[in-house]
Amino acid sequence: MEFNTDNIQKALPGANIEDWSSTTATHDKLTRAGCIEVADYIDYIALVGKLANDCAAGSAGEPVVFLVKNGLSKSGFSFDMADESEAVMSVEFSGHYDPDTPTEEPWAILIPKP
Repeated sequence: MEFNTDNIQKALPGANIEDWSSTTATHDKLTRAGCIEVADYIDYIALVGKLANDCAAGSAGEPVVFLVKNGLSKSGFSFDMADESEAVMSVEFSGHYDPDTPTEEPWAILIPKP
């Protein structure tokens, strides 16, 4: 995930963003009161990969998409940092059942046809 205010807010459900500074806004300030709203759930989170070149004819190199529905960050986020390298933000999301469709599991996998 890219390190930006919107992604950090997604990693911290219920977080609020406001301008920070006593005069001119120089930063975004994120705070959280611990209340998670329906709007904090993410409709779809997708992990996209490509099929290996030795797969069935016609599908090699095509994308495979793993979807998590009604996603919510489970545990905030962490950073992996190394000297002379970019920081990598790690977030673990869980899917949640939709009360309107309780028999539909909160995930899907899209596999290309051969």
